[in-house]
Amino acid sequence: MKSNKKQTKQMLNQNKYKKDADSAFLRLFASSIMGILLCIVCMGGLTWAWFNQSVTGNTESIHSASYSISISVAQNPTAENITVSPGADGKYLLAAGKKYTVTLSATGSATTGYCKVTVNGTDYHTKQMAPGDTVTFTIDCTAAATVEFSPNWMTYSGYSEGATNLLGQYITEIQVTT
Repeated sequence: MKSNKKQTKQMLNQNKYKKDADSAFLRLFASSIMGILLCIVCMGGLTWAWFNQSVTGNTESIHSASYSISISVAQNPTAENITVSPGADGKYLLAAGKKYTVTLSATGSATTGYCKVTVNGTDYHTKQMAPGDTVTFTIDCTAAATVEFSPNWMTYSGYSEGATNLLGQYITEIQVTT
């Protein structure tokens, strides 16, 4: 009988230690599960906030200034005043032995600008032209000429009130020779 008592006591003690180990494992496991659930809830809340965030405010549209040149090239002296049209590349081809009157009129919303006139590779610049201003000059072609016009919305870097190299200010005729 004593041995039965001993065996029973040992069995009860084993169950007691086993219960302690099981409860320690459950406590560790439960706290890990709670941490994972807390992370999932926080991640879900953060994701919801991220995708539901909106910013509103007044928007202003930006309007940039515009500047362009209206170009008229006419052959002189003729009674019909033949107008020359630009080629497909925007350049004007002028025939040899003729004289042409060029009229440039500035348009747009910029306060000032100028036009670069390229005649057979040589650059000329107009005086500063506000919208509504006009510059007229002649091109006397003893040889054929190619003329290109480039309007620029700014002040020409070589501009000064006393400059003598500007079309419409001092230069009124361009001689084209071979």
